[in-house]
Amino acid sequence: MGLYKTSAIVMKRNDLGESDRIVTFFSPGRGKIRATAKGVRKLTSRFSGKLETFSCVNLLVAEGRNLDVISQAELRRSFSHIREDLARIAAASYLLELIYNFTEEGGGDGGLYRLLFGGLAHLDEGGEIFLGLRSFEAKLSLHLGYFPALHRCASCLESRRISGGGYFSPALGGLLCAKCASRDDRSLFLGRASLEAIHFLAKTPFSRIGRLRLGLVEEDQLRNSLRIHLESRMEKRMMGPDFLESHVC
Repeated sequence: MGLYKTSAIVMKRNDLGESDRIVTFFSPGRGKIRATAKGVRKLTSRFSGKLETFSCVNLLVAEGRNLDVISQAELRRSFSHIREDLARIAAASYLLELIYNFTEEGGGDGGLYRLLFGGLAHLDEGGEIFLGLRSFEAKLSLHLGYFPALHRCASCLESRRISGGGYFSPALGGLLCAKCASRDDRSLFLGRASLEAIHFLAKTPFSRIGRLRLGLVEEDQLRNSLRIHLESRMEKRMMGPDFLESHVC
């Protein structure tokens, strides 16, 4: 057992005993980390204000038999503006939920860490919430190798039959043409504008996604298809979208 240093983003916090807390982080080199912050709930704690949810920190951690122990924490970026707005709190929590469900302890991924940092920065800097969430979903799918097949029918493999849109099948991970749509009764129609938007959001930096203009139909198609696609990959329903749809976007 020894010490290690890492940058990390705070994902979850759970109280432990009278003054401690178990904190779950996502780090570029070690994936999810669960570590104890001793005395963090005391008014005089040296960790005060440094281990808030969403915060990006530099850590010095002592390896333990069951749980690691945080020795030092330096705040890099608090993303404090997120915590000032309920809609942004909900959106940022959804990003953390996605990363939490698609990662394991000990599974480092620098690209995924940078994606999470970029998504939180977009929300913290006042970026448009709907486009930020859809862009994060599309980028996450692309990074993990789950990006849906949108150029040809996932069943008959004909590309000409979906030039104007198609029926997105979460089960098959791509579009079905009108002739094959009956193969999946959960398929959702995506028009050409929605297909182009998904590609744009997957490949475009967060700083430039605000130029995209969508109608209400396209917004609805993107909201449903990208969420269901990711849920089908993780084989569970997420909690975040229900709150987002009823209260935010």
